[in-house]
Amino acid sequence: MSLRLEPILTEGIAQVSYFVCDDSTGGSAVIDPRPDTDIYLQKAQHYGNWHMVYLFSLSFIYFYSISLQGCF
Repeated sequence: MSLRLEPILTEGIAQVSYFVCDDSTGGSAVIDPRPDTDIYLQKAQHYGNWHMVYLFSLSFIYFYSISLQGCF
């Protein structure tokens, strides 16, 4: 099992989200996502059509409506 953890910085504000994927299962997760989901879809495709399994939002201040259509 090999886990990849890739930080994704948002320019202009102090926000870091994380893209996590598991080589053995092909599953992935996003921690503290930002509103635009294109970056996560690009990362999933880069690592070979990973399945978005989890989405964790740790921020209680901002609530975003995030659509990950086509990832499941």
